[in-house]
Amino acid sequence: MRRTRLRVFAASAALILGSALAVGAGQAVVTSVWTDQPVAVDGLRSDWQGVALTEWKKNAVSFAFRNDGETLYVLLVIQDPKYRSTIEQTGVTLYFNAPGAKAKDYGILFKRLRLNPEEYIAHLEKQGPVSDEDKAGIRKKAGFYLFHHQVLDRKGKPVRMLNDASVQGLGVIQGRGTECVITLGTGMGYALFLDGRLAPHIELSQHPIKGGKTYDEYVGAKALEK
Repeated sequence: MRRTRLRVFAASAALILGSALAVGAGQAVVTSVWTDQPVAVDGLRSDWQGVALTEWKKNAVSFAFRNDGETLYVLLVIQDPKYRSTIEQTGVTLYFNAPGAKAKDYGILFKRLRLNPEEYIAHLEKQGPVSDEDKAGIRKKAGFYLFHHQVLDRKGKPVRMLNDASVQGLGVIQGRGTECVITLGTGMGYALFLDGRLAPHIELSQHPIKGGKTYDEYVGAKALEK
């Protein structure tokens, strides 16, 4: 099947805002469409077949929402070439507010960044070692595009968001070797640090340990209330 590439900004925000969102000055409600499979964030519309787009005629933009119970997916189709060109340079910010009113709780800025070969190599090295052979291949290219996202507060100021256990861990670790931080509250929090740097997040609390039960079910607040 031929895959048609569109000028699309596809955004995945790891949060749940309910099954309906209010948009525009008239506060029309747009319902997100349920999906039982993760939606690919690749700039293609393949995973959106059969999903009706809502038109925002004022700015020549069409959009749709999908969710799988854990992630809200947003599809924006920019129809106006001038508006699309502006967005490609400055990015687009989606502001969220659970009640659906005009007030803004926080937003996420999505922006395309252009990196030269050395900047791209530095970006890759933050994720792990890059071989000399791969570096040589990268340096033959003129440049690379990455899609960057930044969480903003209601005033548009950049903020950082982390798992609560990760934030608490940053305040108590010594920054040497492998350190593990476990927090107990409504559930069990877990964060791993390597020489002071936060390792990729592992949701250890959801790991089954006995009889199909997870750590959360053994040491979480609900278990302690019994």
